[in-house]
Amino acid sequence: LATDGSTGGRPLEGASTGFLVEQRSYTKKGEVAATPRSAALSPDGRWLYLTGYTWDRGHPRGQAWFHGVGRIDLTSDAPLAPFVGKLDREGDGTAAGKFRCATSVACDGEGRVYVGDYMNNRIQVFSPEGKHLKSIAVKHPSVIEIDGKTGEIYVFSWYLKNRFITNTDRIPATFTRLGPLDDPRPRFTSELPLNNYSDRNGLRWTGLEYSAA
Repeated sequence: LATDGSTGGRPLEGASTGFLVEQRSYTKKGEVAATPRSAALSPDGRWLYLTGYTWDRGHPRGQAWFHGVGRIDLTSDAPLAPFVGKLDREGDGTAAGKFRCATSVACDGEGRVYVGDYMNNRIQVFSPEGKHLKSIAVKHPSVIEIDGKTGEIYVFSWYLKNRFITNTDRIPATFTRLGPLDDPRPRFTSELPLNNYSDRNGLRWTGLEYSAA
């Protein structure tokens, strides 16, 4: 919506942001929606980046995830297109530009794109053209945000169920404030007092109960 209350000449309903995927369940077969949990707008307002694609597998090991980021050009009628990684359940990896459960996306004032690479314990940073710029080590980034004034990186971490976590893994809920991209060392860290939090695999908790900003 434009500031004058119109759509600014654009269709009210834009491109689809989700996917239909096969549910691999012991008890149920069919398609379910894989939808993004995280979105970020480029500073020039052109690109909408989307990630955190997840859905219930109908399986004791819980959620399935895509391993990449898509983006939509808000100045055209083009559909959602891959930006980095793979918008696919099987497309995980550990090399630069690959992900193992892409959970969150954010943009800084220069248009660089920060992606939470959850099970690789890092944030990957890309140029608007998709070039890998840097990897920043941080434990299990569930949500990442960029301070608009300082460029500091805020990281919220907690347990998110996925097929790569083992029954012995323990993931504490923490907040970490990192420096800006040119010096992203930790500046502050603390526990997050999440209600009814469980740091491990279980039938009840998926970690999708929580969000942060």
